[in-house]
Amino acid sequence: LMEGISHEACSLASLWGLSKLICFYDSNGISIDGEVDPWFNENVKQRFTAYGWNVIGPIDGHDFGEISKSISNALEHSTNSDKKNSPTLIICKTMIGKGSPNRQNTSKAHGESLGEKEISETRKNLDWHHAPFVIPENIRKSWNSRKFGRACEGAWKNLFKSYRAKYPELSKKLKFRVNGNYDKNLVDFDFKNLIKKYNSELPNIATRKASQNILNFLGPNLD
Repeated sequence: LMEGISHEACSLASLWGLSKLICFYDSNGISIDGEVDPWFNENVKQRFTAYGWNVIGPIDGHDFGEISKSISNALEHSTNSDKKNSPTLIICKTMIGKGSPNRQNTSKAHGESLGEKEISETRKNLDWHHAPFVIPENIRKSWNSRKFGRACEGAWKNLFKSYRAKYPELSKKLKFRVNGNYDKNLVDFDFKNLIKKYNSELPNIATRKASQNILNFLGPNLD
């Protein structure tokens, strides 16, 4: 959110009333160059309120209960017809690298790996005794959403079945896209030659411009 284009998008999101959009703002006061206070002191809450967003917080970004409650409040806001249709920003105050004895709340936790010694110290500090990549059974059970996922998948299949009956042609196009298929003119097109052409004719353009060139070709062919 330090770049201008982000705020242009945020302003537009409010204008379009994207009430289902929920963003988390990690406010830890640290960048790769160190503390942000000397060069970044804007009031994020007031700025997004001015955009017309629903703003929650700051909350403790390490408190699962507060996070869960904030998400519930955001979802309630998004479905409340008495309130303006607007996105929600949840401001979370956090400590970068929390638990690392020598790196927490420093830029070193932003752009550098902890290293074996600091990882070992962090494990002791957090009272974490499990081996790397081992997920304790109680955590595994808590995060297991297979049953809920199956229910969601079943609801989606029923919804798509009704959609297919009502809009047979559009449903074919949707399934075509979801399955990763492409129109014949795209399949037959030689992307390697297209990229080679751009590399020879426009070798020094910015990556965002190169991306635009490809998107300008793809857009009309993905109707």
